[in-house]
Amino acid sequence: MSLIKIFKIVYLVGIVLSGVLTFVSSDKNNTEISKLVWLVGVSHVFVLAMIGFRMERSKDKAAAGLRVQTSGYLHTLIGFSGALFQLDPQNLLATIVVPLSYALFTSIIGWFFGGELVNEFDGQPAGGITNEAEILIREFQSFADSLSAIHKQYIQKIKDASDSFESQLQKVGAAYERMVDTQEVQFDRLSKKQSELLAQLEDYQKRFIDSQNSCYGEMDNAIQESINSSNKLNASVDALTSALSTKELFSITSNFVYLSEQTKVASDNMGQVATTSKNVAKYLEESKILIDQLEKLLSSINSYRR
Repeated sequence: MSLIKIFKIVYLVGIVLSGVLTFVSSDKNNTEISKLVWLVGVSHVFVLAMIGFRMERSKDKAAAGLRVQTSGYLHTLIGFSGALFQLDPQNLLATIVVPLSYALFTSIIGWFFGGELVNEFDGQPAGGITNEAEILIREFQSFADSLSAIHKQYIQKIKDASDSFESQLQKVGAAYERMVDTQEVQFDRLSKKQSELLAQLEDYQKRFIDSQNSCYGEMDNAIQESINSSNKLNASVDALTSALSTKELFSITSNFVYLSEQTKVASDNMGQVATTSKNVAKYLEESKILIDQLEKLLSSINSYRR
C-alpha cells in the first residue's frame, strides 16, 4: 500500500475519531475527555506530517501538506463545536477557554507542518498559512458574534423576567391592600351589629325585669286581698252559723266549699305563674351569659384589629 493511501486512511480515521470524542465530551461535559480530544488531534496532525515528510514525490508532499493544514483546521472547527456545546452562561470563561486552547494548538501545528510540506513543492513560504490565518480570523469573528448574540439574548431574558416579577409583585401588593380594606369594612360592620345586638338585649332585659316586678307586685296585692277576703268570710260564716238554721247553714257551707275550690284554682294558677317566673329568671341568666360572651368576642375582634 502506498504512502498516499495510508496518509488518506489515517487522515479520515483521525478526523472521525476526534469528532466522536468531541461529541462524547460535550454530551457528558467531561474535561478529561476534552484533554483526550486535544491529545488525539495533536497526535493525528503529527502522524500526518511524519507520513508526508516520508513521501518522495513533491506533488504528493504538496497534497499531504494541504491535508495536514486542513486537518489542523478541521480539528479547530471540531474544538469550536465542542466549546459551543459545553457553553455555560453561569461560568462562561471556564467552559470556553480550555476547548478553544486545544483547538488553536492543533491548528498551529497543522499550519506549521503543512506549510513546510507545501513549500517544498511550490517554493511559497507563507501563502498557505496566510490563507488559513484569514479563514481562522473569519471563524473567530463569527464565533465572537455568536457569543455576543447569546449574551444579548440572556440579558433580554433576565430583563423580561425582572419586569414580569415586578409586575406580579405590584399585583400582589394591590390585592393585599384590597383584602385589608375589605377586612376593615367587615370588622366595622360586625362591631356595629354586635353593639346594636347588645343594646337590644339590654333594653329587652330591662323591660322584661320591669314587667316581672310589676307582675310580682300585682300578685302580692291579689294574695293579700284574697287572705283578707278569706278572713272576712270566715268571720261572716261564724256569725251566720250561730244565727241561721241547719238548712240555711248547709247551703252557706256548700257555697263556701265552692268558693274554697275556686280559691284553690286561683292558687294553682298563681303557682304556675311562679314557675313561669322562675323560667324567665333562668332565661335572663342565660341572656346575661350570652351578653358576656358577645362582649368577649368584641374585645377579641378589637384586639385583632389593633
